[in-house]
Amino acid sequence: MKEIVDFGLIELQSGEQGLEIARADVPIIHGAWDLRRYGVEPRHLRMYETFAEREAALFSQILMPAFRHKTPESRQKLTETLTELSGLTDDLKSRLLRRSLLRTFEDLS
Repeated sequence: MKEIVDFGLIELQSGEQGLEIARADVPIIHGAWDLRRYGVEPRHLRMYETFAEREAALFSQILMPAFRHKTPESRQKLTETLTELSGLTDDLKSRLLRRSLLRTFEDLS
């Protein structure tokens, strides 16, 4: 847990009973824990945080004009667009990773 915090994957927050984990960070902790079985340590996961920050910056550039409108309809459309963009980029990343792994392990295909 300390390593996950030290590498900036999650941040502890002050709560009523001391430092707490944000609810949104719980799946990140579980994912990091599951990856330890394969020798993947929190220091290796920092690149995913960097990727996520860069992707969020790209999405922000794309969606900032819509974000400036404060109507419920525009906010709903923004949420839908974020979901769609996220799905499209997840699919693309998966395909690029698969292609790269097939190149690395050519005899498996």
